[in-house]
Amino acid sequence: MLVVTIGLIGMAQLMAVTTIVHSDARETSMGTELAQAKLDELSGMDLAGDAEVQVGGDLDANTANYFSEPSPGVTLRWLVEAGPTAGTRVLTIRVVNTASRQYGDSLYFRTMLR
Repeated sequence: MLVVTIGLIGMAQLMAVTTIVHSDARETSMGTELAQAKLDELSGMDLAGDAEVQVGGDLDANTANYFSEPSPGVTLRWLVEAGPTAGTRVLTIRVVNTASRQYGDSLYFRTMLR
């Protein structure tokens, strides 16, 4: 009986850890999909005219034209920097997800716009 009890306690702990890891993996996947969608949106914009792709923004605070909140608890922030050559920009996107626990609440993505 003691062996069965110890085994069941171990299984209960394993189920709790598995649930947390599964939830965080789902939140990380959702953050990656949201960042990819925003990257695709920003990539299609005019570097000369659209405010969202002008040099500026902040990864740590919500700045007008440089953040969005696609779902409750999730904030996308981006920073646009001058690129290495004329007509290019370096884009960094930060996904802040308050529901993520295991892997941290932030994901970062970086690419070049032209």
